Amino acid sequence: MKIYKNITHLSIIAILFSQFFTCKLSSDSKLNAKAVNGILDLRNWNLNKYPTVNLDGEWHFNPGFVDFHSENIPKSIIKVPSTWNNHDHFGKIQLGEGIGTYSLKLLLPKDSKNLIFQFNDTSTAFNFYINGVLVKQNGIIGKSRAEMVPSYKHPSLPLDHSFGDEIEINIQMSNYYHPTGGLRKSINLSDIQYFNETNKKEVAVGWLVFGATFMMGLYHFIIFLMRKSDKSALMFSIFCLDVSFRTFFTGSVFLYEILPDKYWVLIHKLDLLSFVISLPFFVLFLQSIFPDEVHRVFIKTVSILGIVFSLIVLLTYSNFYMSVIKYYQLMMVIGIIYCVYILIIALVQEREGSIIFFIGSVILFIVAINDILNQMLVIRTGYYANWGLLIFLFSQTIMLSRRFSIAFYRQEELQKSLEIKVQERTLELENAKLLAEKANNLKDKFISLVSHDLKSPIASVIGILSILKKDMKDMTDDQKFDFLERAEMSSRNSMNLIGTLLDINRLQSGKFELEIVSYPAYKEAEKVIDKLWSQIHQKKLIIENKIDKNLLIEADLNLLNEVFINLLANSIKFSRIGGIIIIDSLNLMDGIEFSIEDFGIGIDSEILPYIFEKEIKTSTTGTLGEPGTGLGLPLVYDIITAFQGMISINSTKDKGTKITFTFPSK
Repeated sequence: MKIYKNITHLSIIAILFSQFFTCKLSSDSKLNAKAVNGILDLRNWNLNKYPTVNLDGEWHFNPGFVDFHSENIPKSIIKVPSTWNNHDHFGKIQLGEGIGTYSLKLLLPKDSKNLIFQFNDTSTAFNFYINGVLVKQNGIIGKSRAEMVPSYKHPSLPLDHSFGDEIEINIQMSNYYHPTGGLRKSINLSDIQYFNETNKKEVAVGWLVFGATFMMGLYHFIIFLMRKSDKSALMFSIFCLDVSFRTFFTGSVFLYEILPDKYWVLIHKLDLLSFVISLPFFVLFLQSIFPDEVHRVFIKTVSILGIVFSLIVLLTYSNFYMSVIKYYQLMMVIGIIYCVYILIIALVQEREGSIIFFIGSVILFIVAINDILNQMLVIRTGYYANWGLLIFLFSQTIMLSRRFSIAFYRQEELQKSLEIKVQERTLELENAKLLAEKANNLKDKFISLVSHDLKSPIASVIGILSILKKDMKDMTDDQKFDFLERAEMSSRNSMNLIGTLLDINRLQSGKFELEIVSYPAYKEAEKVIDKLWSQIHQKKLIIENKIDKNLLIEADLNLLNEVFINLLANSIKFSRIGGIIIIDSLNLMDGIEFSIEDFGIGIDSEILPYIFEKEIKTSTTGTLGEPGTGLGLPLVYDIITAFQGMISINSTKDKGTKITFTFPSK
């Protein structure tokens, strides 16, 4: 619905703009007088109501340089304005290149004063006579290309009232530089005051368009230099500069007017080149704005044809490249239609800036087609390129400014987002630093605890060996055996502690490779019970192995045994003499749960939250004074974590402890 409304609004704009041309044509209508058989009767001309009149209609014509005062000269009728191409002069066909003479008798109001002739497009040099008197040379006429000098000046000639109310106009013309010759556009006769005012407005508009388009082009070129990633600014800049340059060739034809006619060939080539390159650069600009809509084949085609026609203009004579330029004009019309299609697609896709671009382009395209048809003499509405281009370029400036503003806004938002992320990252780094410092402190504390635990049994062994060395001769065999047994126990405790530390390090560094095998959990639990038989027997404990005898588990056998050994050893350590320890299992949907439960002295609630942290010493002596390293449960935690399992402890002081851990199913 939104797109439908946009298209409806734009259609209304196009209709109103087309009505502007109609109204303009109507409001600028000249005196409705036509020359008949070489005579234009203006005796009833009201200058106040119609300040200007076109000298259109039936003129006399002869294909040569003649003096129409002679009664013997054959005179044919030719329409003005039009080209003389293919004019039939009593069986002789006039070609585009050649010479000819126009003649018209003007019957003016009595005492008509302050009138001025205004010439427009003529091909391509003429001498202007009034009553046989040469009053103006535009270029140099000649009977060959070598003899003549072309001119595109639009001279204005005040009419001397001394010529009277009835005057004879003769225009001798030659053309060897253009495929069409003759009076291509109307000759105007105007009130001189009205002409001066109109001319001032036309010149002012021309300079306004030049200044505006030149500044737009320069401004966007500077923007491109500052932000080269966006090619749209560069393409628009080149297009604007080309448009500003073209204002010197249209309307008041400034360059043709101020430069000598001998430079006509060079000026005309520049004129045509500025026209030829306008379409490729506009298409490139369109592609930079809507890259997904403009097909690459179209871009390549337009670019190649632009290069080809540019070379034709540069390397050939004007009458040749002007004869083929009509094909480029046709291609430009097709290109304009395709560009309108692209803009409609962009409008339907709701591309950014498509509405503004479409509005300006519709106006420009209407003006462009109007001017092309005027150039081809299909219609005679006048040239409005300056106004159309000014409106279009202004709309594109609005569109690009909006794009740049949005890009700048997004950049600001991105910068704010980056600043927030930097702040968040800085906060994370600060937190990580605090955690690292805390971990380092805990590591130092852990090292001091381990050092103490390692130093005590080693010191004990050294003391025992010192006593043996000193008093061995006075000791009985039983005393010596007792001392050696104590030294062995201390050494074994040290070895167990070192082995546990190595296992913890390998697990945390990822260097411990898991060897997953399938085995019966019940039998392995029985093997663990057998390994700890001496401790169990010493405390006269009852071990109930309730693990399902058919239960198979997939895990690393050595690590799982390490878990059972540590947990069962802990339960034995804190069980009272004659107590019971229960080992059980439970099949879950996502794994297997094992539990080891004793009914001993339990764990103090103050150290229970830190029971799995190796950096904090949580070990206590057993019911028979058994020492501990405090690293068994941290090792169990790391092993179970390596299997992506979970472990929990439920303990009550003096009532016992139940440790539950799970292994996920593979």
